[in-house]
Amino acid sequence: AKGRVAGAYLRSADLSSRRIAADKGAERFEARLRELGVPLRPVTPTAETVPLANALRSEVVALVELEAKLKKLEGEVRTLESRYVLSFFSLFLTYFFLGE
Repeated sequence: AKGRVAGAYLRSADLSSRRIAADKGAERFEARLRELGVPLRPVTPTAETVPLANALRSEVVALVELEAKLKKLEGEVRTLESRYVLSFFSLFLTYFFLGE
């Protein structure tokens, strides 16, 4: 399978190295794996565990990326809310004091 040639073969060669490119993201990725109690690499890479480990790594990468996007969007929402409150307050003061 997968174009293997005769001779010795290490299943660990099939392990995905997919991880977040940025160092900060990689740290979050590895921290998330530790948090879930998942080793960075399977203890015993077998034909059954390697695809599962690769799938799990992909899902954790997606999770960490989505968490980063969510954090960014929450910050944008807070910024927009503060602008809205300031605009509303400014209009209120203008109307109240100037009667316009």
